[in-house]
Amino acid sequence: IWTGTFTPNDNTEDNSSSLSLATTYTDLAGNNGPAETTANYEIDTIAPTVSSVAITDADGDQNSFVNVGDNVSVTATFSEAVIFDNASITPTITLAVGSDNRTAVYASGDNSTALVFRYTIQAGDNDSDGISIGANALALNSSTISDRAGNIATDLTHSAVDDNDSVKVDTTAPSVDNFTMSD
Repeated sequence: IWTGTFTPNDNTEDNSSSLSLATTYTDLAGNNGPAETTANYEIDTIAPTVSSVAITDADGDQNSFVNVGDNVSVTATFSEAVIFDNASITPTITLAVGSDNRTAVYASGDNSTALVFRYTIQAGDNDSDGISIGANALALNSSTISDRAGNIATDLTHSAVDDNDSVKVDTTAPSVDNFTMSD
């Protein structure tokens, strides 16, 4: 005969509980065996969610402007460490560069709370107000993001990111407007 106890310990910081099993056993003659305590276990049934999305870096920027070939990094921060499951299919975040939508592709962050996405500025991109991100711009594209316990992130909602005046885009070369010769 086996008996055990279950004592959940609610941990609101990481939305998990710990589990410790203390066991005793009795044989058919009524003799008790020595009590044993197992290792602690963690119970996690809550899926990770997006805490925030932000433009976090602009490689090559000068005076708050980026140009052709410069990289803009966007970080999606999750409520807990997440695992990206499929290297052949990548999640994306849509950026608003001027009046055009551009796609930042997953670059790094597997097994952490921060997934980094990167977009390389192309010829013709211009945004004098700064790059912005619409609400709920993270797309999985048939990939899966889950936590270490296997809970799949299904709620990817996040707030919009306003025009970032630290990451303006100018890919237009200066030109001469007029020319006057004087004696």
